[in-house]
Amino acid sequence: MMMRRTMLPAVLILLVCGLSVLKAHASGQVVTHETREWAKKTIENERSVAGTPANNALAVLYFINRTGRIELDPMQKGMTLMLLTDLSQVPNLQLVERIKLQALAEELGLGSSGLVDQKTAPRVGRLVGARFISGGDFVGRNEAQFDTRSRLLDVTSTEISGQFALPGTLNEILATEKELVFKIVNTLKISLKPEEEAAIRKPCSTRMKALDSLFRGVDASDRGEYQQAGELYSEALKIDPDICAAASALQELIRMGGYSDSLKGKGVTAKADIFAPRSALVDAAFSVSSQTSLTNQIVHKEVLPNSAPAATTRIGINVTFP
Repeated sequence: MMMRRTMLPAVLILLVCGLSVLKAHASGQVVTHETREWAKKTIENERSVAGTPANNALAVLYFINRTGRIELDPMQKGMTLMLLTDLSQVPNLQLVERIKLQALAEELGLGSSGLVDQKTAPRVGRLVGARFISGGDFVGRNEAQFDTRSRLLDVTSTEISGQFALPGTLNEILATEKELVFKIVNTLKISLKPEEEAAIRKPCSTRMKALDSLFRGVDASDRGEYQQAGELYSEALKIDPDICAAASALQELIRMGGYSDSLKGKGVTAKADIFAPRSALVDAAFSVSSQTSLTNQIVHKEVLPNSAPAATTRIGINVTFP
């Protein structure tokens, strides 16, 4: 059934705000001017800002590659991104946005290693109002194996609540990340429902090449190299259209403008899910782009099966950049 034109805006708003309904951790991958201003004012007003942190607030810092293996460099921010993606499925856990931590690191003149320094980390936790902070490093065992080490620090007492060392290889890094998520959750004494645990176990992607492009895209974006970041996100989506975060990050760059030309001829397809009222479903494809250079951006809807009638229906969205 064709939807009347007056009903299009409700669906369009969901898409313009991002390709999927995102939790706070994935609200953006670009460190904006506003975020940098927030970091600057937060540090300037540090004494008044640093109060009692929320008991359910967690900041996930970067991981440091101490192995000397350059192929692990993208995992320094990649591990953090995957942890945030999974921990966003944990109810009543408040996560600090990655871009806020990145902005603080820039304002404090710290690199990735400085951000997770044992002396600096508690300060960072207080600045962002987090009760707990987690981070870690990769330490080499031999040419193939390395340890993923992490710790959970209680900012209020500066005591280590949990310390973990998980051995593995690069090919096993996805399993290592999942194990680390559950160790953090158990240390925080959080109980999960079966459906929440199932959501956490879903991988960001099983394609290592796609993950590598995604993680390098995040790093490029942090450096302000948005053209390169967009190309890397596009590459990740070509390899795995279902990969986490890449679609929303790419849409964020598009909304910033000045990036459209790099999408032409790429044939990139991004998949995402939204929830919309049944009455708002469309049988026809329609354009969601307001940018003249992206007038061919088309959204195709696919209604996924539901076991029972519901007020809302899950809609699979494919966005193609011809």
